[in-house]
Amino acid sequence: MNPAVIETGAGTEESFFARGRHIAQQANRGKSIPEGHVVPFERPADLARLLLGVCAAEI
Repeated sequence: MNPAVIETGAGTEESFFARGRHIAQQANRGKSIPEGHVVPFERPADLARLLLGVCAAEI
């Protein structure tokens, strides 16, 4: 199992399409596309609420 990578930052429409272009270019070159999941949060408070809920569930 690969470890999860969490990147934080403001997800913009531009970054969304840039990521899509990068993945498409890799596919066109015949390269493998790394497995990954993107879960965008509009507000940092939404991410904090999720993380606090996960931590509380593990206790």
